[in-house]
Amino acid sequence: MRYFFFCLFLFIASQASSQTLIKNYNHDLMYFDQTQKLYLPYTYGSYDALDAIHVLITRQHWSGDELVVKAPIESAFLINHEIVYTFQQDSLIIPINNTFKEYENDSLFLTIFYPGLVPERDIEMKSYVKSKNITSQNKVLAYFNRVTESRDHKVVAILILTLFVVIFKSANSKKFNEINRSDRLFSIRRKEEDSGLATAELATFFNIFLISFTYSYVFLTLLNNSKIVNPEGLTGWLPENSYLMYLALTGAFFLIFILRLLIINFFASMYQIDSFSSEHFLFQLRHFTVIAWVSMMLVIVVDFSPLNISSTNYDIVLFVVLILLFLSEILLYLKAIAYTGYRKMHIISYLCGTEFVPLLIAVKVLLII
Repeated sequence: MRYFFFCLFLFIASQASSQTLIKNYNHDLMYFDQTQKLYLPYTYGSYDALDAIHVLITRQHWSGDELVVKAPIESAFLINHEIVYTFQQDSLIIPINNTFKEYENDSLFLTIFYPGLVPERDIEMKSYVKSKNITSQNKVLAYFNRVTESRDHKVVAILILTLFVVIFKSANSKKFNEINRSDRLFSIRRKEEDSGLATAELATFFNIFLISFTYSYVFLTLLNNSKIVNPEGLTGWLPENSYLMYLALTGAFFLIFILRLLIINFFASMYQIDSFSSEHFLFQLRHFTVIAWVSMMLVIVVDFSPLNISSTNYDIVLFVVLILLFLSEILLYLKAIAYTGYRKMHIISYLCGTEFVPLLIAVKVLLII
């Protein structure tokens, strides 16, 4: 029995040593004084109720691996006056060194907002070295490691895409030209020539693969450079190797397009407009193909421009893509009205299931809203 308690003591001691507390920031808290319009030190032990409490962390005075913050459920956590998290768990773990890099700043102004906040009772801020207290009750604030892709990788990706386009055009030029006909982009009337294009044929799937590869290049570039893209939850499954990353994203986009085809067929059957499903998918495929080429050209121009490049340039590319997608939805609505002859509400209901709701979900996932 003594041996058991001795081993238990050693285990607890080893765990304690691995949870080294560096600093308790509860004594560095500040509040905003409405009278003086200044941030003043909070007198710890006064038990004053506040709506917000703040702390300033600078790179010069920071030491440790992570900051563990405890706050009431539903309280808002802000970094440099931007809301980044709403407490749903007991604690939030912040990798401060990564946060300095993410915000490209040597100081972080942290805020916890919660009406009636009593710091002594509700708040705990401590920095640790190699903390082992990450449990299911802890949320870790993670960041996507935005890296500058090497131009060699980009050039290789562009050459591979060009090679695939040449192979497709050489192997089946008729189908390639039919899918990429620009005069069909704005035509809302039914064309007899389109009846020969089937959704479930090899040429269609190869075209889907081409635009999937193109979108993977565009998406990865925006992910690394645009500041309004939200990468959280989108990148954890991606491999670290750049070429494998392109391949994984290509596969993901390919599956998304196949899923779209299944969704279109399902809703077309539900709304009894089965004959329109093939026309719908091919009409959209033409638009997605053009949007892929346009966005690819814009990204290449920005990537290889001799001028100073900023995240704003990539943000503009993203908004151009979103505008083109919006215009595509309008044209699809007009085509559906002209093709089917159904009432407008019937078509709108159909397009909500096949287009609008999936598009809103995609924008929500992609952007910080």
